[in-house]
Amino acid sequence: MRAEPAYAATWSLCYVKVGASGSGSSWNDAYPDLQSALADSNCTEIWVAQGTYYPDEGTGQSDDDRTSTFTLKSGVAIYGGFDGTETAQGQRDPATNTTTLSGCIKRGKPNTLNGVSRTG
Repeated sequence: MRAEPAYAATWSLCYVKVGASGSGSSWNDAYPDLQSALADSNCTEIWVAQGTYYPDEGTGQSDDDRTSTFTLKSGVAIYGGFDGTETAQGQRDPATNTTTLSGCIKRGKPNTLNGVSRTG
C-alpha cells in the first residue's frame, strides 16, 4: 500500500495570446491579455505568445490608466517567445516570436511611468 500526501501541489499552465478571447486553458482558449492570467490564482506558469501586451488591458484594469503595471507574483513563472501552437516549453523561439511587455499606456502619447513591478 502506498501513502499519498494529504495535499497535492497545484500547478496550472495558462496561455495568453493577443486577439484571443478565452479563459487561458489552451492556445485555442487563451487569455487575450497578460493581466487576466496574472489575476487568475490558478495560473502558476504562464505561456505568452508573440505580440505586445499593455498593463492597462485586462482584468481589473482601466484603459489609459497611467498608473497600471504588471504586478508579477511570487511562485508564478512567465515565459514568452511562443507562436501559439507549442505543446512543450522547449519549442518556444524568443528570437523569432518576440513577446513585449510594454509600459506605453496611452499609445502614441508620452509616458514616463514604469510598466512592471514585482512583489514577493
